Order: sequence, then C-alpha cells, then structure tokens
Amino acid sequence: MTAAGWIACAGGGATPEGEGSAAAAGAGGGAAGGRVGASGGPGSAGAGGMDQPGTGGAQSGGITGSASGGTDAGGNPGQGGQGGQGGNLGSGDPADAAPPNDAGAGDSSAGPMRMSEACGKGVAAPKEGLHEIMVGNMVRKFFFRVPSSYDGKKPWPVIFAFHGAGNKSAAWFDTNTDLRPKTEEKAVLLFPEGALRRPGNLSWVHMSPENVLFVDAMMKWLGDNVCIDLGQVFAAGQSSGGYMAMTLGCQRGNVFRAVATSSGGILDPGACTGSPAAIWMRTGKADSASGHKSVLDTRDFWVKAKGCSAEPPKAVDPAPCVSYSGCQGGVKVIFCDDPGGHGWPGYMTDGIWKLFTSTAL
Repeated sequence: MTAAGWIACAGGGATPEGEGSAAAAGAGGGAAGGRVGASGGPGSAGAGGMDQPGTGGAQSGGITGSASGGTDAGGNPGQGGQGGQGGNLGSGDPADAAPPNDAGAGDSSAGPMRMSEACGKGVAAPKEGLHEIMVGNMVRKFFFRVPSSYDGKKPWPVIFAFHGAGNKSAAWFDTNTDLRPKTEEKAVLLFPEGALRRPGNLSWVHMSPENVLFVDAMMKWLGDNVCIDLGQVFAAGQSSGGYMAMTLGCQRGNVFRAVATSSGGILDPGACTGSPAAIWMRTGKADSASGHKSVLDTRDFWVKAKGCSAEPPKAVDPAPCVSYSGCQGGVKVIFCDDPGGHGWPGYMTDGIWKLFTSTAL
C-alpha cells in the first residue's frame, strides 16, 4: 500500500453519519487524495475523487508547498526550531516519497517539555471563540478556548476535540459535553469543524487528507500565537470525530501524545508516523452493530500495530475499561466496552484526562 489517505474501513466497519443539532456549515469540495505532507519534510498530494485518495501528484516540501489537487498548508514548529519555509515543487511518484518523519512537533515520545515559539513573548492570547483559517483554497473553522490564568509564559497542554457527523459543528464540544467545563482551566482547547459532505452534514470521514492538513495548519497557528507544550498535544473525538482522532494517532503519531475515541473507529491510514504514548477506545454495547464493531476492529488494529501481549487485558479505572500489556515502547492501549449507546459517556472526560496527564514527560 502506498502512503495514501484513508481508503476503507478497517474490518469493514461502517462510518457514522447523521447525528446532531443545528450547526454552521463548513465549506465543501471534492476530496484530494494522497498521503499528506508535513512541515519541513517531503510529502505528496494528488488529485482524487470525493472520498477516495487520488494517485500521483507532485511532491512538495515545507509549510506552504502545494501540489495539484491538494494543498500542503500549515505545519508546526519542529523540535528545537522552526518548521520549514515554503517548498519547491518536485516531481516523482508519491509512492517513492519519504513519509513525513517530522509533523512539526517532533517525536511525541521523546524529550522534555517543548515550548512553542509564542512562549515568553508576552503576547496576549488570541480572542476566544470562533476562528477561521485558510487551508489551501478552503476556509476552515474552529473554536478556541484558553485558561483564564494564561499569561503567555507558561506552556499549556492542548486538546483537540472533534465533533460527530451530521449537523454538529465546531460549537458541539464547546456546549454539549462536559469536556470544556472540566478541562478549560487545565488546557488550551480547540474544537475544529468538519468538512461539508452534503447540505447539513459535516463529517470527518470526508476529505480526509485535507482534514489532516487542517490540523497541521491549526498546530502552526497555535505555535505562532499561543504558549503551548508541544509534548502535550492530545486529540479526542466522538463518532465521526473519533475516526479523525484515531487517524491522527497514526498519521501524526509524532505530534499527538495521546488520542481517544468514543464510538468512532479507524479507517486504513497507510503507514503510521511516530507513535502516541497512549490510545483510548470506547464503545457501547447498545450502539448499532456496525458502530460497535468499528471500535472492536480499531482495538484489534492498535493491539496488533503496537505488538501488545496476547495475555488477557487487565481491568483499570474507570470501569469497565481494560489495559493491554507488553505494548511496544510502553504505549498504553485502553479499551472500554460499556453498556451504553453511541453518545459521549459520563466517565469519558475524566478518564481520558487522567490518561492524557499520565503521559507527561
């Protein structure tokens, strides 16, 4: 398999759609295929169809290099320095292009606290609320929240939280779960908005390469404007957003220290880059058969990918979660199968925050 974008559901699990309440619609557009590039390193982008990755495409490097059918927009500061500046278009088969070994924040499993470029400048945090950012030729949206004690000097952890599909928007995690009230004084929060799949339907399993580039662009924006700890960047998601969080755990495993999903599986992301220190997967027995199976398949994917022991997993807090042992590099793989349904359960926020903070360097 070439280092392409998302292709098919692991184990044939269905992707979730059709959840939600009223939302602001994001910009639409066809999906551009190809494995996304990373700041300061080579990548590839190609022209593709609506949901499938394209083939071919020009090789591009740096923060603003671009290729036909996809834009390598955004990027993050690299370990010990700035991300690459720009990039000259190259040629060649993207299958021969090196995968991004530095997605801007360095290896998430190595080194002490790494402060973003904005730290120590005494610059006030950007305003809270809705922000817009250009990613290629699309305007993408996200909600931004910062602790009240933010002073531009102390580096803060970051949580990206990705909403479910349907009419949910960037505001969903801001107002509809306990994640914001329980963590807004502990971390910088970003609630990105998915791409418009069809009228009234925002999704993270659509335009997948561009969605990863969107995250790269938000990381660059954070690094330039907010004092954050680049070694404590986390992702969580509900349903469709869980698919996004799991994909970032693979394609940006050297950026995200830990990733978590509720009722969202994983799509085949190609070869993984780096590794998060912890992976949390939650599903409910009362969810649809396909939804439940998608998370079971995701558990199997990560247990195999991380070389975890074949021994039965051990019970951990909160119940009914279990932890797999013997995983490569000491990666924590947590799986929770509760009696509930598709929604964000009451124990989720406390559980993932405890896991996130347990990975502190």
